[in-house]
Amino acid sequence: MKALLAWFAGLLAFLVPGLGGPIDDGVFFGYVEGDYVYVAPREGGTITAVSVSDGDQVAAGDLLATVDNERHARMVDAARARLAAVESNLKDMQAGSRKEEIAVIEARHRAAESDLALARETLRRTAALIKRKLAPQSQQDRDRAAVQAAEAAVNRLTAELQVARLPKRAAQIEAVRQDVLAARAELQNRQSDLQDRSLRSPAAGRVERVLRRAGEFAGPGAAIVSVLPRENIKVRFYVPEPERQAISVGEAVLVGCTGCPEPYRANVSFVAPEAEFTPPVLYSLEERARLVFLVEARFEMSATLSPGQPVDVRLAQ
Repeated sequence: MKALLAWFAGLLAFLVPGLGGPIDDGVFFGYVEGDYVYVAPREGGTITAVSVSDGDQVAAGDLLATVDNERHARMVDAARARLAAVESNLKDMQAGSRKEEIAVIEARHRAAESDLALARETLRRTAALIKRKLAPQSQQDRDRAAVQAAEAAVNRLTAELQVARLPKRAAQIEAVRQDVLAARAELQNRQSDLQDRSLRSPAAGRVERVLRRAGEFAGPGAAIVSVLPRENIKVRFYVPEPERQAISVGEAVLVGCTGCPEPYRANVSFVAPEAEFTPPVLYSLEERARLVFLVEARFEMSATLSPGQPVDVRLAQ
């Protein structure tokens, strides 16, 4: 399409006297063109809604269309649940055993201390009976063994209680922490995929064409809407070879049009490195050796011009 417009402009440049070359000193004719942005889904899907129409003005971030997102919403829910699970596991490992588990060990510890106190009291009474020769020595030996067993039980439960109150080993905690980071990254990816199902305008501009409608299937990269950002509007004009040296990238130019109250300022952004010949069908004695160079300029401020609109360009003084 761009090549066709360029050829058509060249055709007019040589059919109409002065068009494409200087109508007077330093004035050139050209046309407005735009670099369109084609908004498409990253993943294919059925279009559920299109929120704009041809010619609508949109701001950056405005909703243009939506693609079916039920599956992606479920994937977000699943990722959020996985993250909650691993975060809970990490919290438990950092805090040690649960309160209920610690309470059970504490109860057993108290029972063991009671058993130890009873065993010591029994041993004391047996020793008194032996002094009075009312109990055999073997009874004292059995009671002393019971005290030792009770002391061992108390010591074991004391150590178990201390361990229960400590967090898990550092290596185990680090492994679970990495699981948390992975789950968070997965959730962010799923949320990003879900957001991508809502296509939004990348910049302020005009909706040029709605290319697909609700109910149609849009494959990956298949544009649904084309948008022309204001800053992507540019002017293209042709400069004859003798005037080529007066034009360089960065050069300021003034762009005028029919009905424009005053010219727009623009800066040259591109100058073709190679010249183009006059199309053969337009050869004449005067034009057959003529060379022209394609030049593009971008506006310094937003311009209310439309692609295809003819303009005149002159160097800014």
